[in-house]
Amino acid sequence: MFQVPPAAMKEFHRIFQRTVSKAEIMPQLVKNNGTGKTHWRKPRLSLRVQADLRKSCERYGDSATMFGFPEQSTKKPLRLRPNKLEKHERKRAEREENIRQNMVKMEETIQNWREEKLREASKGKSSMPF
Repeated sequence: MFQVPPAAMKEFHRIFQRTVSKAEIMPQLVKNNGTGKTHWRKPRLSLRVQADLRKSCERYGDSATMFGFPEQSTKKPLRLRPNKLEKHERKRAEREENIRQNMVKMEETIQNWREEKLREASKGKSSMPF
């Protein structure tokens, strides 16, 4: 079962007496009026503490939006690509088809080979008796 860490427990009691402000959960763009420069201020509650608070709300049956947290966005499904595999695995179907076609022609191939061997053997023999 999920248990809120002690550090988050203080925040839990402090925060859930009121709603959470936007500055506590979102980074803020702050402008320095003296220099005119801007910088980002971190949220007062870290993402880990925010997640702990959201989980504790769910644990106790409350909605986190009641306390000022934004709606939790739905996660996009991962785009799965098939593994590249090794070359001999990728070409397996093609190789098997090639073997199957060669096996169909095997009788004819063997017959042609035998005839060729006989022709070569007879070509080398002379018709002279000596």
